[in-house]
Amino acid sequence: MPSPTEQTILLIVLGAVLASLPVALLFRRLFPARLLTVSGPPGADRGAQPSYPGIDGAPDFAGGEVQGPMVFPKPAASPAAQPPPLPLHASWIRRDAWFTLVLLALISVLMGPLAALGMSGGNSEPVKMDFSPGLLSVQLVFQFGMVGLVLVFLVVHRRLNVTRLFGLRAMGPLRTVGVSLLWIVPGFVAIMFVAGVVVALIQHFTGMELKPQAIVEGARGITDPGSRALLFATLCIGAPVMEELIFRGVFFSVAAKYISRGYALVASGLFFAVIHTNLLSLVPLTLLGILFAVAYEKTRSLAVPVVMHALFNGTQFFLLMYGDQIQKFFEQYR
Repeated sequence: MPSPTEQTILLIVLGAVLASLPVALLFRRLFPARLLTVSGPPGADRGAQPSYPGIDGAPDFAGGEVQGPMVFPKPAASPAAQPPPLPLHASWIRRDAWFTLVLLALISVLMGPLAALGMSGGNSEPVKMDFSPGLLSVQLVFQFGMVGLVLVFLVVHRRLNVTRLFGLRAMGPLRTVGVSLLWIVPGFVAIMFVAGVVVALIQHFTGMELKPQAIVEGARGITDPGSRALLFATLCIGAPVMEELIFRGVFFSVAAKYISRGYALVASGLFFAVIHTNLLSLVPLTLLGILFAVAYEKTRSLAVPVVMHALFNGTQFFLLMYGDQIQKFFEQYR
C-alpha cells in the first residue's frame, strides 16, 4: 500500500481526472468542433455535415439507436461525392457516456487510491497486502465480473455486436501477436527511458523516495504453485481483458467521440495509471496507457492492446517469479 503522502497525491490525481470529465464536456459544448466534413463535387456545400446514422443528431437505425455494425449507404456515382469513412468511435451514443461515468465511479471506489484508503482505515502506516490464494481468487472474480457487467450493458441493453464493435476479428491470432510485439517492444523501451528521467527529476526535487508497487514486494514471497498460477491468471488474463475493455474499449472511445481525442488519450492513460495505486509507476503507466490507446485506434482491434498488456504483465511476472533463477543460470556460464 502507498504511504500517506503518496496516497494523498494519487487521490488528487484521481479527483482531477474525474472532475475534468464534466469540465471537458462543458468546454466541448461551448466550443463545438466539426469532426466530419464532406469533400464533395465542385459547387457542393463543403461545410455541410454528412448525415451519419447515430452521429451528432443524425437519425439512427432500429428505433433511434445504432444497432450492431454501422450500415453505409450505397456509394454515389462520383467517387468524389462519397462521405469519408466512419470513425472508430462512431457507434457510441449519449447513454454510453453516462454508463462510462458510472463505470469509472465504480472502478474508483473498488480499485485504486480510494480502495487503498478504505483498506488502511485512515492509519498513517501503509498496509501490506497478503497475496493469499483466496485474495487472488477474489481479484480474478472481480475482474471477470467487471467484464461481464460491461458486456451485459453492450450486448443485452445496447444490442451491439461486440466482436465488430471492437474489431476482434480484424486480424488473425498470429498477426495480432506480431503486431502487438511491434508496438510494445519499441514503445516500452521509449517509455522506460522517458519515465526514468521524469521519476529521477521528481525524486531529486521533492526528496521523496518512491517505492515499487505492493505486488512487486509481495509477489516475491509467493512459492506455492497454485498461488503463482492464480497470480499469473490475474496479471496476464484478467487484468488485460478487464482494463483494456474498460479504459480503451469504452472510456477512451466514448471520450474521443464526445470530448476530443487528445483529452481521451491523456485522461484514459492517467486513470489507468492511478488505479494501480503507486506513485513510482504513475508516469510509465500513463504513457503505457496512451500507447495502448494509440495502438487500438491505429489497428482498429482491441485485441492488440489486450495482447500488448498481457505481454507486458507476463514479462513482469516472470521477472518477479524467476528473475533470481535466471540470473543465477547465466552467472554459471560467465
